[in-house]
Parts: sequence; C-alpha cells; structure tokens
Amino acid sequence: MVGVAGPGRKNQHAAQTRSRLLAAAEAVFCRDGIAPATLEAIVAQAGLTRGALYWHFAGKSELLQAVLQRHRMPLERVAVAALRTDPAGVLAQAVAETVTEPASRRLCHLLVRNPEVPEVRQRLHQARLRLQRCILVALRGDATWQPGVWPRQSARAAGWVVRACVVGALGELVAHPLPPEQVLRALQPVLAQALRSGRAGEAR
Repeated sequence: MVGVAGPGRKNQHAAQTRSRLLAAAEAVFCRDGIAPATLEAIVAQAGLTRGALYWHFAGKSELLQAVLQRHRMPLERVAVAALRTDPAGVLAQAVAETVTEPASRRLCHLLVRNPEVPEVRQRLHQARLRLQRCILVALRGDATWQPGVWPRQSARAAGWVVRACVVGALGELVAHPLPPEQVLRALQPVLAQALRSGRAGEAR
C-alpha cells in the first residue's frame, strides 16, 4: 500500500531518532555540564520533541547512561598482548588517542568533569577496573587479576603511580590538549620508570 511504512522503515527511523538524541545529549552534557543540563535543551539541540525523547528513554538518567556507554575509550580497548611487549608505549599511546579521538575525548571530558554524578561514578568504576587490569598485565606479563588485589605491596604502589600518571594526564589533557607526539614523549618515560620499579619490587 502506498504511503504506509513497513517495519524495517519504522525501525530505521527509530534508530536514527535515538542516535540524534544521544548525539544531542552528549553535546549538551559537554557544553552545560550534566547536572545543569535539561531535557528541554537536549530535545532543542536534537530538533525533536520531549515525546520523542520519552519514547526512547525513561528520563535524564537513562539517557545519560546510554551516552556514557556509547563509546569505549582507547584505554579500554588496549590489547593484552601488546602490553606484554611494550607496556609503557602502549599505555602512553592509548592516553594520547583517548584525548585526540573526538568521541573518546568527549567521553573523557564527561567523566573527568562530572565525577560526582552517580552514573558517571559507575562508568568511571568500569574504566578504572579495566585500567587496573592493564597495569597488572604490564607489571607481571599475565592477565591473572582480581579487582583490588595486587600480588605484592611493591606492585600495588607501582600500580598506584602508573594509574595516577594516566588519570592525571587525562585530566590535564582534557583541559589543555597537546599533540599526540608530545604526550608520548612526556608520558612514556614516566610510565616506563614506574613499571621498572614495580617489576624490581616483585623480583625481591
């Protein structure tokens, strides 16, 4: 029948609407901050209605969770095998990519600038667990790990140093971007030294 959209067309339209809402919410959250952001501002940014928003999301919290889960940062996509060969270089490269890839940079911006928001705390926890696993693999060369458990005090201290370097670099680079090559030159030697110290402590 002419003029009647089939199920496939409706699903495609629904997916496009959802994508527009997520992109608009991400833009508004980055621009205004999460707490001050309003649903009115988000639907205006998307060029849609509140009804369209409520068709896809129960409210601001559900929309925010969808935005935060939309992307995985390079630091969350690091290959374990690569960490066994050049851990400091791989971690430094992942930091550089995280703050230069547009989607990752926006996500990092939301996480760094809004740590008090419950949904952000939950997303940060996921990212920290992944980072801790990467650090332990870099220190020990294997993936045997339980959250919050370090094999020795020396490795735990080294892990703190490495994590502080990575998290501090992310926060600084979100506010003051640098070219990727400068990030690598500055960060890689620091991470390499922290990892060497941790391995030396493990061997004693």
